[in-house]
Amino acid sequence: MGEVKLKNILIIGMGGTIAGVAPNPDLDPLQYAAGQVGIADLLKNSLPIQLSEQVHLETLQLANINSADLTESLLSELGQAVCQALQNPQYDGIVITHGTDTIEETGIFLHLICSQLAKNLSKAVVLTGAMLPSNAPLADGPQNLSKAVELAAFLGVSFEPSLQLDGGIYGAFAGKVIFAKNYLKRSSNQINAPVMDSPDLSFTTNSSLSLSSEFALNFPQRGESWPWVEVLTSHTGARPELLRFLINQGVDGIVLAGTGQGNIHENLITSILEAKEQKIPIIRASRTLLGDIRPEVPVSDQFLGTTAARNLSPAKARVALQLFLYSQRSKKDLDLRQLFDTI
Repeated sequence: MGEVKLKNILIIGMGGTIAGVAPNPDLDPLQYAAGQVGIADLLKNSLPIQLSEQVHLETLQLANINSADLTESLLSELGQAVCQALQNPQYDGIVITHGTDTIEETGIFLHLICSQLAKNLSKAVVLTGAMLPSNAPLADGPQNLSKAVELAAFLGVSFEPSLQLDGGIYGAFAGKVIFAKNYLKRSSNQINAPVMDSPDLSFTTNSSLSLSSEFALNFPQRGESWPWVEVLTSHTGARPELLRFLINQGVDGIVLAGTGQGNIHENLITSILEAKEQKIPIIRASRTLLGDIRPEVPVSDQFLGTTAARNLSPAKARVALQLFLYSQRSKKDLDLRQLFDTI
């Protein structure tokens, strides 16, 4: 028998809880410091023997931070690293360990910049993390990391014959396989918080998988500035001064986290129309986070000059708008409404 060819997987470490350490894990595992353990150490004893014998792992420690401190420049570095690794024939797949606080932003970022490339190359990029630090008695990091490596190496073919996925940008967390664009942290401490409301691809038909669109938007390279986009909330007694201040300061775009179906307080209408006059794009999202924010419902996007966020949370909508504005510099035919309708 010939030697079995190992699957080469690149593991990119970004830090987060999965790399965290609690000083008293038995007493209080939620009192910890994130981003303390290197990715190489995390991998020790994380994989089942069967899986470890079929993969060769290489590591890249891109950052080791609390993901609450994620920066746009780090996203640029991650985007460059992932795109380069996808195009490198040496690698069969990529896994990224990341903090859960901003995993939804990184998930939508990677989906919008390289999901088309991943599909064309039939490779999986898998984003994962943990809700408990690495030294907690019931740490969930090893299980999540193992599942992510398995998915990146085999796209489910060898270990789960029913899960036939194309190349793309995925998440593996708390036993679920999801599109990374669907990450959304809906609880501060539940073990499945980032995926509790996300559709599990393990129980999805292939016809449903085809509904996901792929993208190849441009993104700022290292050293380049990102478009300035802020998130504002519509709430009881909302005042227009902050929105007017941002307009006067030259903000490139605004995401409004409205109430319910993206409703906007009447006190903000005049200032929104001022932004429209200055051609500042405004995305109308919802602070409820889940649900379809539909065009023209319950307010007139055409009148306000706003764009409905559809299924994107305010944080995701912000990243999408930033990438749209940056890509628009070279792709003049991009349409904002079409982008949000198809993500």
